Amino acid sequence: RIPNSSGRIWLGSYESPRQAARAYDCAVYCLRGHKAKFNFPDFLPEIPSASSLSPAQIKAVAARFAREEIPVKKEI
Repeated sequence: RIPNSSGRIWLGSYESPRQAARAYDCAVYCLRGHKAKFNFPDFLPEIPSASSLSPAQIKAVAARFAREEIPVKKEI
């Protein structure tokens, strides 16, 4: 949901639950910043002006972010 509004942003359909979760993480980061709850808190998007994006821009950025590979953490 868009803050202070009844509006919603449709993020689209994805090939896997992981991609859908990453799209959500990106969108909620754009809307609520670092204080939001994320599915993958260790892999947040790097979007300098995230809070100033329009709903259409958030949807596009979330789709791109969802399709990026999550880096694999190496265990020591």
